[in-house]
Amino acid sequence: MARKPKSADPLIETPAPDIPSMDYAAHARTYNRFLNLVKWFIVHLLLLILALYSFIIAGNSVAGLVLLFLAIGVLIYGLLHNPKVRHDAERIAERQPA
Repeated sequence: MARKPKSADPLIETPAPDIPSMDYAAHARTYNRFLNLVKWFIVHLLLLILALYSFIIAGNSVAGLVLLFLAIGVLIYGLLHNPKVRHDAERIAERQPA
């Protein structure tokens, strides 16, 4: 017989929780995807800062424009570079369950 957890109030019965076991593999995949996206976002921000520096401080609009397009390209490449992220995006687009 399952033991019920004790409540602070003895008159209130709390149901036994049905807690599923932790899915460590899914957690590790999610964490690795997050780290990959953070890595590419940091590279994107560094290029974006260099582009803004070129536009505002250096007054070189050509270099700033090139760096701006490069920053956008790096962000898109970083998002699509990870095949697992691409697979998840395709699965969501098709609305198929895992």
